Amino acid sequence: MTTSFRSETVWYEKKASRPFSLELGTFVETMEYRDLPDYVIHETKRVVFDSVACALGGTTCDKGRISIEVARKIGEARDSSIIGTSHRVSCASAAFAHGELISALDFDSFEIPQGHIPPCCVPPPLSVAESTGASGRDLILATALALEVECRIHRALTPRVEVLDAGAGKTRVAFGESQYVFGGAAGAGKLLGLDGERIAHALSIAVHFCPVPVGRKFQVTKSPLAMTKYGESGWPAMGSVVAALLASSGYVGDLWAFDGEFGFWRMYSYGDWEPHKALEQLGQSWVFPGLAFKPYPCHRTINGPLDAFTFLIEQHNLRPEEIDLVRVFGNPKVMNQYRKDHIGTHVAAQFHVPHNVACAAFRLKPGPDWQRRDVINDEKIAAFRDKVITEGLPGWEDRVKDDPKKRWGGAVEVTARGKIYREDRLYARGTALPELEMSEEEMKEKFRNCAEGILTRENTEMAINYLSGLDEADDVRDIMNLLKP
Repeated sequence: MTTSFRSETVWYEKKASRPFSLELGTFVETMEYRDLPDYVIHETKRVVFDSVACALGGTTCDKGRISIEVARKIGEARDSSIIGTSHRVSCASAAFAHGELISALDFDSFEIPQGHIPPCCVPPPLSVAESTGASGRDLILATALALEVECRIHRALTPRVEVLDAGAGKTRVAFGESQYVFGGAAGAGKLLGLDGERIAHALSIAVHFCPVPVGRKFQVTKSPLAMTKYGESGWPAMGSVVAALLASSGYVGDLWAFDGEFGFWRMYSYGDWEPHKALEQLGQSWVFPGLAFKPYPCHRTINGPLDAFTFLIEQHNLRPEEIDLVRVFGNPKVMNQYRKDHIGTHVAAQFHVPHNVACAAFRLKPGPDWQRRDVINDEKIAAFRDKVITEGLPGWEDRVKDDPKKRWGGAVEVTARGKIYREDRLYARGTALPELEMSEEEMKEKFRNCAEGILTRENTEMAINYLSGLDEADDVRDIMNLLKP
């Protein structure tokens, strides 16, 4: 079913007849659950399901544990739960913790080309939904709006590239994955019952909470990699909730914060601002569905080669001790960039190609186990890492130019038993394409792997059933009560 909402703004030379924030605010206010197409409901439920699984897994690692403690120090209250714990904190603090937990293992879903939007956009509606006693359908609607608003804003932003040095070509310098503070503000505002103008104020306030773009700095940083990675998710998630709460209390933002020569696009070093791209068919066509879901807890670039590697070792029943050499081929810029000899933190393990290949070789279940310190330090795992080399895939640029989803594919060559076994993957499993999407059973198994040792088996299965039927839940608090040890 489609909504009655229509965009009325006409843009002339980047100058609008009314603020962009009000256009989005009106959209968020007028949308109702019955307006959501079935495919949007389906995708939103999968994102929430996957995000909760990742949050459970995130409680096992240092980044997650530290974030839980900080969330408690920020301010304990009785509003919302922290997934995987018995702690209760304010809804803003819970959003902070969940943003960090979901991204902690690099196991979370992401949007192409924007990146890791769910860790920033799912926690605000989830935390506010619990604090307000919202229904499952309320949560689905607010989360769908959060994801859609975020994706549409970034549709209107044109990246800026620079020539850093002669002969190096153009490089995108100012980018990151922590600028996703807007969708969560919209979703939280919807659950708080704000009208369109108040939601516009929440979006405008969120502009001032947006972190700086740190992605390029992360890429050139040597191991051990920082826990903040390419942009941490807790602060944007918390900022989204705070922006919505401020707006609900009458705090006034700059409704023109996105627009004009010195709008958000300029503040954040984007090359251009084309708001008509964000408003095109708003409410009629949804742009966020089509996220990629990860079957492995590591950088997405490694996923395609891991698909190829696991296929070979299962097809030929190759044991770790039989393998002499593994050559991994993929994105030339990434294969060598993230090849680190020392794994100082569990975050470094997420970007270490040989380590993830070693975990797959020993048939460890994809999930928190891959980043446990005892696994990272295991002598057999370490010895196998020495057998793995990474290389750029020849012809890479021609291979991916027609479809950015191919960036996550790759190939491997395994030398074992005096033979060379080769396998190529054009796309990585989990990509939103027929026969590549993770099945419902695969999603459930991922949830079980992440919940192991945290929830009882009974609560794990009950949580899976509740989340799978989220649209039938009367009160989100019933589900959150199952996500405790």
